[in-house]
Amino acid sequence: MDPDRSTPVRRQRLAAYTLLMRTDELLLTQLAASTTAAGRWTLPGGGVDHGEDPRDTVVREAYEETGLHVRVGALLGSMSVHFEGASPSGVCEDFHAVRLVFAGSVPAGAPQPRVIERGGTTVAARWQPIDDVTSGALESVDLVPAGLQMLSSLTDRWRETARSYGIALPRDHDEMPT
Repeated sequence: MDPDRSTPVRRQRLAAYTLLMRTDELLLTQLAASTTAAGRWTLPGGGVDHGEDPRDTVVREAYEETGLHVRVGALLGSMSVHFEGASPSGVCEDFHAVRLVFAGSVPAGAPQPRVIERGGTTVAARWQPIDDVTSGALESVDLVPAGLQMLSSLTDRWRETARSYGIALPRDHDEMPT
């Protein structure tokens, strides 16, 4: 660190998010102008409060951001981001974010998503075509493709494990020996 700069303020943030898919769509939330990624899309979720279980964070944050009652599934993975430098407010900080991504689901027939918490970091919630996300047509934060990769990796490992035990999965039925 440059000796002329002040000692950075150390800050750590734990956050929990959910990856919710239906058919060929992904539930995403759009970030407000007050954020560093204004207008970009992200997964529903946010900061874990002190003493709060990350799964409870997902339920709370997803409701505030989408108005939907989410059922939290398996932990898909984590993402760690480290930054040292000037924060958006100009404070010199050493920032470390750990983001947990959980699978999620909503009941069939759930209403369309809508933002409940006003004045927060979310301005819109929408089911977006996965093709728009993966092609880059929809501008999203790094967490979105990372979450999709976590799901893909987990699914691949699950299928590989099932095959190693000779378990026929519906999609693999034709590949299994008879």
